[in-house]
Amino acid sequence: MGIIKNTVQVLVAGQVKRELGKVITINGSDPWDPQVSNPDAFFEGIATEGMLGLGDSFVRGDWDVSDIRGFFIRVLNAGLLEMVAGSKTMKLLRKRQTEGNPQADIKTTIEMLNAHYDMGNILFQEMLRGWLTYTCDIWKNPLVLDDGENQVEAQEHKLDLVFRKLQLKPGQRLLDLGAGWGPLAGFAARRGVEVVAVTPVPQQVKFIQETYGPDGVTVLEVDYRNLPRGLAPFDAVAGVGLTEHIGRKNFGVLMETISRSLKPDGLALLHFFGRTSDDVPLIDPWTEKYIFPGAYLPTLQEVLNAAEPFFKILDVQEIGRHYDKTLVTWYQNFTEAWKTKIKPVFRGGGEYPEKFFRMQIYYLQSAAAAFKTEKLQLWQIVFKSGDSQRFYESVR
Repeated sequence: MGIIKNTVQVLVAGQVKRELGKVITINGSDPWDPQVSNPDAFFEGIATEGMLGLGDSFVRGDWDVSDIRGFFIRVLNAGLLEMVAGSKTMKLLRKRQTEGNPQADIKTTIEMLNAHYDMGNILFQEMLRGWLTYTCDIWKNPLVLDDGENQVEAQEHKLDLVFRKLQLKPGQRLLDLGAGWGPLAGFAARRGVEVVAVTPVPQQVKFIQETYGPDGVTVLEVDYRNLPRGLAPFDAVAGVGLTEHIGRKNFGVLMETISRSLKPDGLALLHFFGRTSDDVPLIDPWTEKYIFPGAYLPTLQEVLNAAEPFFKILDVQEIGRHYDKTLVTWYQNFTEAWKTKIKPVFRGGGEYPEKFFRMQIYYLQSAAAAFKTEKLQLWQIVFKSGDSQRFYESVR
């Protein structure tokens, strides 16, 4: 059995080496060429551990590359994700997320969220800036990087698009599920909308209270599944960047929560990213382990299937290429602020801050490449109650 297993790994390593060799050169001179001390171990690690092995070896410093995004654009287009789909770590992740439910326990869910978000607001304030929108922004020129386009304006384009898609008006009520640091809640409140923002992350609750409480935003520190049932119905419900974090088996719970929270003619919007097909992994195992524990990236069809028993689907828009530019901007912000602003107050000691730096740049740049190559896409869907006769025209 061991001989067969080793033979398979050698064959996969050979395939990875052969196919990637068509688009990158180990220790080559181009900025996207990886500089590797032990090429054989590099390819064998990818064959055995897949994307987890690739990411771990980068963080350890076993290999480096000047242009991480450029490296991943090339290897993803060459089919790296598909080549390592049968790796040990990928099989284990798929089994855990399809057969189990990492998000079943609310306490565990909150712990997984805090593992990412409870690193001090300075990190996110410096990386995200402006409205602290930790989701894709909307750019005038999403395909052109480093063109000097204003980041805050791009954030406001996205917030305004969501606002208009929900057809919000002064005096109406908005429920913002998974509110993050409250950019949509604050944007809507400052335009006369009554907002209830929901997040289970204490740091985010405190920030929303201090920043948007004066604008009239009410914030609840609660998981969406424990949303109080006594709340008056809302004209609109939004979940911007929530769906990816709740787990596939909770999609129906989310839809039921939205349904009971909406007025009969209300509108709801989900903004989320996911896989383009079942051939793309549920989530990169490295990202799931170190960046977003418990995350599950759905296909568009999975979310639509969960919504259809409750709602009529009114509009679907794909805007994933905007995420490439957004992530590149976060990378530039993060690297610019790391030494002088983030690292001095970063939680942890010893060598960990330097390891975190490598983790963060790897995450931001590899994710940008995934959207650039359309291995990941981002959707906004708008829907209404199945009994509603409300007329709706798509907004862009």
